[in-house]
Amino acid sequence: MTLAHDALIKDRIFQQKYTDKKRCKEPEIKINNLIYLSTKNMAMPKGRASKLVLKYVGPYKIMKAIPSTSNYKLELPMKLVK
Repeated sequence: MTLAHDALIKDRIFQQKYTDKKRCKEPEIKINNLIYLSTKNMAMPKGRASKLVLKYVGPYKIMKAIPSTSNYKLELPMKLVK
């Protein structure tokens, strides 16, 4: 049982190290930068083919940035705010 557990841990460490080599660094996003917002999780108008809906909207200004948790507050137009 311990040998199998140790093998799993060893493989997990190897995979993590290999993945991190190919992973890109997160871009530096600061206050007042302009960014595009993904529409992936937004409610879009009904009756429109998903292929025709924009993938990103914007650009919008960043009002508050917390890069350690990847949380950002954007200045959105009133029609996007609920």
